[in-house]
Amino acid sequence: MNVCWQEPFDIKKNKEDSHFLHLPERKIRLKKFIPWVASFLLLLSQFFLVHFARSHPQWTEQVYSRQTYPVIARFLDVLQRYLPFSLAEMLLLFLILVSVGYIAKSVQRLYLDSEFTLWVFAKSFITKVLFLAMSISLLFQLIWGLNYYRLPLPDLLGLTVEETEPTHLRQVLEALIPETNRLRAEMKESGNGSMTLSGSLVYYLQKAPEWYQTGLFAETFPILELQAPAKPVVFSGIMSFTQIVGVYFPFTGEANININVPDYQILATIAHEIAHRHGFAREDEANFLAWLVCHQSYISPEAQYSGNMLALSYALSAYYRAAPEDYSNVYELLSEGVQRDFRHGNAFWAQYEGPVEQLSTEINNQYLQGQDQTDGVQSYGRMVDLLIAYYRSSQP
Repeated sequence: MNVCWQEPFDIKKNKEDSHFLHLPERKIRLKKFIPWVASFLLLLSQFFLVHFARSHPQWTEQVYSRQTYPVIARFLDVLQRYLPFSLAEMLLLFLILVSVGYIAKSVQRLYLDSEFTLWVFAKSFITKVLFLAMSISLLFQLIWGLNYYRLPLPDLLGLTVEETEPTHLRQVLEALIPETNRLRAEMKESGNGSMTLSGSLVYYLQKAPEWYQTGLFAETFPILELQAPAKPVVFSGIMSFTQIVGVYFPFTGEANININVPDYQILATIAHEIAHRHGFAREDEANFLAWLVCHQSYISPEAQYSGNMLALSYALSAYYRAAPEDYSNVYELLSEGVQRDFRHGNAFWAQYEGPVEQLSTEINNQYLQGQDQTDGVQSYGRMVDLLIAYYRSSQP
C-alpha cells in the first residue's frame, strides 16, 4: 500500500496567498481604532447635547433641571447621606493610588519587556486617558453639568439686572454695612480677636441643608428635599494651598467644605455648595443664593453674618474698582470687628499664595470658561449685579 504524506501548511510560504490569515490581522488593526472611535462618538454626543441645552434654556429648565436632575440628586443624596466622610475625597485618593500603580507597573514593564517600548506605552496611555476623559465629561453633563444652561436666576426671581452706576452700589453697601456691624457685635471671638463659631462645625454641616427648605426658597424655587450634610474635607490644610474654600462634586452629589478657613467664611461657603446641589450651577448665582439663604431672619446670626461678609467682600471690591476715590470713606463705615475679620482673612490666605494657588486658579478659570462663564473666575463677582437688582426690587 502506498503511503501518501500530507504536507503541513507552510505559514511563511502561504502567508501572502492566504485570505484566512489576513482576516485576523485586519480585525486586530480595526480593534486598535475602537477606543479612538468611541472617544470621538462620546465627544460628538456631548457637543450636540450641550449645544441643544444651550440653545433651548426653557427646555433645559423644565425637562432637565426640574424633572430629570431632581431624580439624580435624590438618588445621590441617599447614596452618601449616612457617610460621615467625603466619598469624593476617598474616590480622589483611590484614583491617585490607581494612577501611581499603573505608571509604576508600566515603568517596570519597560525594563522587562523589550517589545513594550516607550512609544507603545505613550500610545496606550493617551488612548486610555482620552477615552476616560470623554466618558467622564459626558457623564458630568448628564448628571449635573446641563444646569449651566437652565434659565438665569434673575428670570426665576423676577429680577432685572441692568448696568448700574457706582451710586447704586454705594446704596447697597450702605444697607449691608450697618446690618453686618450689628451682627458682628453678637459674635464670639477667638484669642486673636477674629469671629469664631459658637457651635460645633459638625452641627452646622448637618443643619445647613435645612436652610433651603423653608421661607422664600420653598415658595419660589424648585428646591429639592436633600438631607445629606455638607462634608468636611480631611485634607483641608492641603486644600488651602489651592485657595479653594469649597467644591461641589457632581458624581457623588456632595458639598465638600474646606474647614481650615477662617470661621466667618465657612457657613456662607456651605450655603454656596448646597446651592450647587439644588441645581444652580453658575458661580455668581450660587454666591447670591448663599447670601440670600443666610440673609433670612430665621437663620442663626452667625450664618447671617457669614452671608453678609461674602456679599461685602465682592461688593467692596467692585466699589473699589468703580469709585477708588471714595472707597476709603465707605470702608471706614465698617466696625472694628468686621475690619479685623477681613484683615484676618487676608493674612490667612496670604500664607497660601504660590504656584499651587496660581495653577489652581487657572484650572478653575479654564473650567468655568468651558461652561459658558466667559469671564472665568471673575464670574463669582457677578453676584454684585444680582445684589443690586435684588435691593432695587425690594424698594417701594
